[in-house]
Order: sequence, then structure tokens, then C-alpha cells
Amino acid sequence: MLDTSERLVSVNAYGDPKCKPEDCVNPKLDMPQMAAILAQNDPTVSGELLARLRQEMGLNRADFARMVGLSERSVATWESGADLKESSLRTIVEIGRLYAKLSSSFASPDELSTWLKTSNPAFAGSQPLQVIERGEIDRVWRMIYFLESGSPS
Repeated sequence: MLDTSERLVSVNAYGDPKCKPEDCVNPKLDMPQMAAILAQNDPTVSGELLARLRQEMGLNRADFARMVGLSERSVATWESGADLKESSLRTIVEIGRLYAKLSSSFASPDELSTWLKTSNPAFAGSQPLQVIERGEIDRVWRMIYFLESGSPS
């Protein structure tokens, strides 16, 4: 498995991974540090951290927006530095915690993205992304629990 810090790419304010180096931000946080920030009672989530989370999950803005239940434009605005509303922050923190848990199971963001967008019999044929989009993230957490415990359900 790749070390998560090896997968990080430089991004500009709009989340473009192919920006010129002089226009890019290269955050130095590794994923354990990101998980620690998101686990705090009152985390500070910067636009850079949000863009990194989205990219580490292998999601484009449209899919990430679906996951957090807001518009693609809102995600772009946050990534460029606008303040998050408290309700949105809670959702982002929950998605970040889910990512921190799932990241150890996937070798790359592409694998995680593929899993999120693939129909899954455990979710009655729905994609995990659709389950999260419907506000049923607890079903994904339950699946993780059963997989880790070795219990069938």
C-alpha cells in the first residue's frame, strides 16, 4: 500500500491538480494529521484541507458535493477559502472521519473512488456514494464494523 503522503498532489485554489508549481499550494499535512484535525471537537477546516480530502478520496467536485449534500459551487467556494457553515462543517468532519477509516483499506484514491461509485449488494445495489448522499452514512459505518469484526451482519 502507498503511504498517503506519497499520493498528495499540489493543487491551486480551484482544486486543479495540474496547476503550475508557482500557483499551487502544497499542504504538508499527512493523512494521520488530517484525521487528528477532523477528530477534534471544534476542528478548523481550511480550503486546502477540504481540497486535499476530496482529492485523497479520488472524487471530483460534483461527486464530493453530492456526498456532502451541497452544490458543486459551494465546494469550489470553500476550497477557495470561504468559511464553512457549522452544519456543513459537521458533514465534512464526518466524511473526513469516514475517509480516515476507509483509506487504510484502499491502495489509492482511484480504488476508493471506484468503490464509492460501484453498486454494492450490501446496500441493496446502491453505490456507497448514493447511500451517503441519502444521509445514510451509518449504513457504511455498520458495514465497516462488520467487516472489521469478521461478523457476517
